[in-house]
Amino acid sequence: GFFSMKSGQFDKAIDRFNKVCIFNPSFSDAKYYLGEAYEAKHDVSNAKKYYSLYSETLTDTESKDLLKKKIENLK
Repeated sequence: GFFSMKSGQFDKAIDRFNKVCIFNPSFSDAKYYLGEAYEAKHDVSNAKKYYSLYSETLTDTESKDLLKKKIENLK
């Protein structure tokens, strides 16, 4: 997924990160990367969805707050 992101192939990245979520659900970072991929595609609704899902896995208050601000600033 990372290489797809770097080359601007966001649909491929989304497909690959979704597969990671299915096959390795404990790797919660995949939800963050899905948020990034959707954000890059200007799909704000899905970006917010996956950032929020990732936020639920965070235990660090500061990181949660930063992500919350990121979600609020998406347009």
